[in-house]
Amino acid sequence: MNERTRHDSLERLLQVASEQGVIGPSALARALNESDQVVTNWGKRGVSKAGALSAQRRFSVSPAWVLDGTEPKMVGNVAIISMEAMTVHAREDP
Repeated sequence: MNERTRHDSLERLLQVASEQGVIGPSALARALNESDQVVTNWGKRGVSKAGALSAQRRFSVSPAWVLDGTEPKMVGNVAIISMEAMTVHAREDP
């Protein structure tokens, strides 16, 4: 599929995947346990809600960012950092 004709949501998903070492549509399909045809369809129609949720689990990316570009882009690390900060704080408390 020509890159210029891909749906914006797939472009965003491919961008975040490539930042994490998953390069190209076929690699993305494997990473999300989807068929190449599903990813091709996302390029035409947009990433499905189920696909955006799979991407969240695999790449810690916001499903809303994948689907329509709504910030924040990443979501997973925020929860991890918050939990680490709470643990450190709890240990410092006398």
